[in-house]
Amino acid sequence: MIKEVEEQIKEDEKKIDKNCPLCRLYHFEEIRTKLYHKDRLCIIVECESSHVPMLVSRFHEREPNKSELNHMVNLLINLSKTKEWKEKGWGYVDFTNHAVLNHFHIHMR
Repeated sequence: MIKEVEEQIKEDEKKIDKNCPLCRLYHFEEIRTKLYHKDRLCIIVECESSHVPMLVSRFHEREPNKSELNHMVNLLINLSKTKEWKEKGWGYVDFTNHAVLNHFHIHMR
């Protein structure tokens, strides 16, 4: 199982697109807004255009699998329970991708 995961990570690394703003955000840490979280699967920052939290997958042109998606959504749910997020009313997970269609990301509204 671990070998399969390592092989998937190697394949995903080959797909990094230096012209994709979300690849640059995760892989090259071109963060210009507030950083909430980063781990081996995703990063959560304030979206530059909508000023709400945005979770960005590390994977370019690949949807997360069920386990990865559960991890990501649980991160957002846990952060939505924090004082800051409650005060701002951020509690709705919005799966609609508006601007960057080939890189999985989620907004909190």
